[in-house]
Amino acid sequence: MTLYFKCLRQYSDFYGRARRAEFWTFWIVTGIVNSILIDALDAGIARYIFPVAIFCPWVAVAVRRLHDTGRSGWILLLALSCIGVIPLFVFFMEQSHASNQYGPTPDGVVGPKPWKDLY
Repeated sequence: MTLYFKCLRQYSDFYGRARRAEFWTFWIVTGIVNSILIDALDAGIARYIFPVAIFCPWVAVAVRRLHDTGRSGWILLLALSCIGVIPLFVFFMEQSHASNQYGPTPDGVVGPKPWKDLY
């Protein structure tokens, strides 16, 4: 949950980098909270407030995640096309790169490939 609240605190920070754990924690918790709110609030405009309120933090963490993979945040515009969501998903799953033009790695270490020792 600390990663989730970190993303909420950095709602307007489009600079820097975000690790996979930070991005996916924010994405999953947001999805769970949104589905609970939709079930709890069957009708009314109140169930649309959370997605609107969480939009800016989601874009900010997505841009920082793309920076972590060495890509520009403008690539997020691929989400506007149906087919563009697929490469965007792959980019979000990609391993962090070493220091790049967007700054050093967030924790100072580039993570190992977990499948490397399996073969």
